[in-house]
Amino acid sequence: MGYTGNAIVRTPNLDHLASQGMRLERAFVPTAMCSPSRAALYTGLYPHRNGLFRNHGAARDGTRSMPHYFSSLGYRVALAGKVHVGSPREFPFELIDLNPESIEGFIGAVAGSPFLLVVAQHFPHVPWVTNRTYDPQALKLPSKFVDTPETREAFGRYYASVTRGDAQLGSIMTLIDEKSPDTVVVFLSDHGPQFPFMKFSNYEAGLRVPLIVRWLGGIQSGAKSDALVSSVDVLPTLIEMAGGPVPQGLDGSSFLRVLRGISAVHHDAVFGAHSTLGLESENVEPYGIRTVRTARFRYIRNLHPRNRQRTLITESRPLRGSLSYLLEFGVWVPPGRPAYWQSWERAAMHDERARNVVSAYWHRPAEELYDLEHDPEELVNLAGTAEQQPMLGQMRARLDAWMKAQADPGRGAG
Repeated sequence: MGYTGNAIVRTPNLDHLASQGMRLERAFVPTAMCSPSRAALYTGLYPHRNGLFRNHGAARDGTRSMPHYFSSLGYRVALAGKVHVGSPREFPFELIDLNPESIEGFIGAVAGSPFLLVVAQHFPHVPWVTNRTYDPQALKLPSKFVDTPETREAFGRYYASVTRGDAQLGSIMTLIDEKSPDTVVVFLSDHGPQFPFMKFSNYEAGLRVPLIVRWLGGIQSGAKSDALVSSVDVLPTLIEMAGGPVPQGLDGSSFLRVLRGISAVHHDAVFGAHSTLGLESENVEPYGIRTVRTARFRYIRNLHPRNRQRTLITESRPLRGSLSYLLEFGVWVPPGRPAYWQSWERAAMHDERARNVVSAYWHRPAEELYDLEHDPEELVNLAGTAEQQPMLGQMRARLDAWMKAQADPGRGAG
């Protein structure tokens, strides 16, 4: 995002939205996969509580979500765009097309009555658009990437998709400003991009997301907060904004006091989980990951360190996966592995750094600990250092307690 300091990517509409609302600089999702991330946002529950912790799974019967809570408050609740979340019994959104005409029609139909509209963009999910905007050679690649022409080409298409999504957001915001300017607007990403050490991970680049909340007259424009928040907090926050009683038993809690500038803190820790089971790749070994993140440290537990991590990044996409993209996006993505990952493997045959990067993606130690104050890109694992053993013990205990509260069986859940 441009407003976060990226000098290359073009996001003028997001930059403008950020200037009108509060930027929450330490916002996280509990999993770097589409369906579980969306389910957590809609239910206010972490993945193992709502049951949807696998990418193509289903929430537990009887799970309540945004449509249930807001319908009871007199709201009409709709979703435009990507659904990809469980059963309509647990997520009974009114579904509309993702285009300005349908959204304008919905806002007009509610005729001034309360509404909650989720606009679930496809961008910048894969398949990425053709890049006609960015020079691949001018891009700054993340430190954990292998710099190949294929990597730069893919990263350029990712940036182009971000910019396409920004343009789509701009057209929607124009409608909101014309038809219902007092509407609270929340912008949130579902996880990091589909590159190694990002999507399908528990690292910062997978779980840390942009979060902007605009409420003209209710939130100071251009404000920022370093409060630690999770996407499971969004539902109770919106319910409190709407004047409803925040339900008991949610994992999330309202951060309205942060938005109003009354408090500078929210959580002292947020959590994350990942399961490779239920992905589209064939013959995927279990590679469960759990994490806890405080203001300064991130602790990661890899439940199957002897296995090789296999994801849609490293494995061939089956034919049915390609057909699903054709049906959903109208774009044919050939079966097989991404070209950039194949270029990393080729580079690893003769380049030591590339070999280390590929190996680090395939195989992880049982525990990882990072001091994010001094190592924001999580390059130095401190889990084996003598001076960090007290902190390691504290983080282990925090994660153990959370997994127990979530009824998370760990290895048994993949």
